Amino acid sequence: MPGSPTSEETPMLPLPGAPSSSWAQFRSRFAALFQGADPKVCVAFWLFGLINNVLYVVILSAALDLVGPSIPKGVVLLADVIPSFGTKLITPYFIHVVPYSVRVVIFVFLSAIGMLLVALSPAYTDGGSISTKIAGIILASLSSGAGELSFLGLTHFYGPFSLAAWGSGTGAAGLIGAGAYALATTSLGLSVRNTLLASACLPAVMIVSFFAILPRSSVQAERRVVGSQSMLVEERGMDDDRHEALGERDGLLSPSMHSDQIQKPSLADKHGTGWHQFQTNLRRAKGLFFPFMLPLLLVYVAEYTINQGVSPTLLFPLDESPFLHFRAFYPAYNAIYQVGVFISRSSTPFFRIHDLYFPSFLQIVNLVLLTLHAMFNFIPSVYLVFLVIFWEGLLGGLVYVNTFAEIGERVPKEEREFSLGATTVSDSGGICIAGFVIKLGAKGPEVPRLGLGLMGLSVAYGKAKPDNERLAFLDAAYEMGERFWDSADLYGDNEDILGQWFQANPSKRDQIFLTTKFAFRISATGTFYIDNSPEYVREACEKSLSRLGLPSVDLYYCHRLDGKTPIEKVVEVMAQLKAEGKIKYLGLSECSSESLRRAHKVHPITAVQMEYSPFALEIESPQYQLLETARELGVAVVAYSPLGRGFLAGTITSPADFEEGDFRKMAPRYSEENFPKNMVLVEKIRAIAEQKGVTTSQLTLAWLLAQGQDIFPIPGTTKVERLKENLGSLDIKLSEAEEGEVRKACEAVEIVGGRYPEAVSSALFADSPSL
Repeated sequence: MPGSPTSEETPMLPLPGAPSSSWAQFRSRFAALFQGADPKVCVAFWLFGLINNVLYVVILSAALDLVGPSIPKGVVLLADVIPSFGTKLITPYFIHVVPYSVRVVIFVFLSAIGMLLVALSPAYTDGGSISTKIAGIILASLSSGAGELSFLGLTHFYGPFSLAAWGSGTGAAGLIGAGAYALATTSLGLSVRNTLLASACLPAVMIVSFFAILPRSSVQAERRVVGSQSMLVEERGMDDDRHEALGERDGLLSPSMHSDQIQKPSLADKHGTGWHQFQTNLRRAKGLFFPFMLPLLLVYVAEYTINQGVSPTLLFPLDESPFLHFRAFYPAYNAIYQVGVFISRSSTPFFRIHDLYFPSFLQIVNLVLLTLHAMFNFIPSVYLVFLVIFWEGLLGGLVYVNTFAEIGERVPKEEREFSLGATTVSDSGGICIAGFVIKLGAKGPEVPRLGLGLMGLSVAYGKAKPDNERLAFLDAAYEMGERFWDSADLYGDNEDILGQWFQANPSKRDQIFLTTKFAFRISATGTFYIDNSPEYVREACEKSLSRLGLPSVDLYYCHRLDGKTPIEKVVEVMAQLKAEGKIKYLGLSECSSESLRRAHKVHPITAVQMEYSPFALEIESPQYQLLETARELGVAVVAYSPLGRGFLAGTITSPADFEEGDFRKMAPRYSEENFPKNMVLVEKIRAIAEQKGVTTSQLTLAWLLAQGQDIFPIPGTTKVERLKENLGSLDIKLSEAEEGEVRKACEAVEIVGGRYPEAVSSALFADSPSL
């Protein structure tokens, strides 16, 4: 038909005319796009891409479950990426001497063993078990890195459709990996351990794909071939065009490659040609950097900085979003991103780009745009952010798959296998850089293990010191490296004195992790009462910020539950304050296990502040299950009064040591009757401390720190020498025997008397009414 476009001009659009004829031609043209594609090759490479990448996604999805809340998640990211990066940086220069069949077996072994180590090691709170998990992650990462460069190199022998299938499989890994982990651990109710054990079986799919699905000749023929680079050395007289003539069905293991055509080189020849080949590949790698490696590096730095560092902060009011809870934002962003990646990585049969830098620069624009919004909150709708995140996924996938497609077209055929493998270093390098950026730039829960409780600076332990002395103490704390400060609106003029300090030291604000609390109010009669009403949550926050003279605080706690307001309502308002940029993280204090669970469902709770010391081990008890629940949810425990309100500092010998106005005079635990009974534990711990050559307070804090990486003691003091002594506990390591001695002492002595007067004890481990 005159004027009709040819199939080359519009391969994907129906022609005008009768619908039946148009769609018939459309289907014909669609099928023509895949002419010459071998279904077995496509299936095999799709599975290679899926399985090689899916464990990486599962590990990142399980990051919090693997190491707990106190270990930076960047540690998991870097353990999952750095070994892969190192592998891609080094192995392209020698891996060609290892047959592909041997490589696949090695990859499966490393991945399976790595996931088994991750799954079978004990709870994350033990330092040794965390090391075991990290070791398992490293093994899986080594396998993934070597697998990516090998399978991409293998696409050289199977044509462009193998690359398209590989790219699509890697894109699907993001969707399937994160989705399957969430489904298994939530809807199906599988434990993290069992989910990871199931994941350890996935690498076996690569064995089936390579040995049963991928078209290949006999194993005997495969043993004679170790890849095109060694063939170039061993078959120097062979025609270079021979590899180009291999069809997709013949693949790498064509039966035409007979052993009698290969002349075995001598050992000297191997050594000389090997060194020459290494030097040649180094020159090739330099030539790959600007056209291929750099744009891929840039796009990965930008998108992983967005995903790990910026996206978690992109919150909007719930009534302006499709979500019921704030915690739903980040998983939604991740899912939208992965959809974009999957679509673009599957696009090469239909759409190609040749300028790799343009989409890389567009990705950097995305990073700048979303970072500015996180700072200044100018994007009016979450749906616009959805579009940007989807666009981010499209750009990242496009650059990835088109980089390798361009190598397949622009690099000479004798250099393609090496070039495809060597260029993979850029994506891991970009992720590594993003991981370091996120880790070093985070001001969130990556805080010092030992904080500073500031209540005594203003109230509770006698008359407050003059302002100049208190400000000088804060100066000293800052200079000594104590940058985790805990306050509350209940603590008299505490927030006011902090406001004075920040006004005098504005440049130091970003180096302080500042927490404060709300809930207590004073009635007309002068008595305290607890108020969790949504209106007061907001009012209290705004008043605290006004006293502090700051636009935001890092961690905001609900100090106590009032028994009237459902915890969901409380957390809802706190999450709105976070969305408005007034607080960064949410916390609870002295709540029950069930209240913590309910709160965490509305919005992730970063920390729960509880009294925890050898004098107060209630959070460990089966009765309350608070510590167990916090660890299950990945919530850090901030331990207040870790020295038993000074008891375990070893300086108080009788109730007479308490000053006038010291609230401990009202606490049953410190009464004339109970004081000497409780001193028995102090003496036992003092004896252990003297034997180790440390102070009683240092031993106590070191013991508490040893209870888990998720425990953050915040001892309070107003004396510089005491602060220095407390910080010394960070350098003390207890042996298992010493830790056991302290535990045995705690179990041998029954602590008598309540922590608080009876009138306020009802607010401890408090429940919340149903919604």
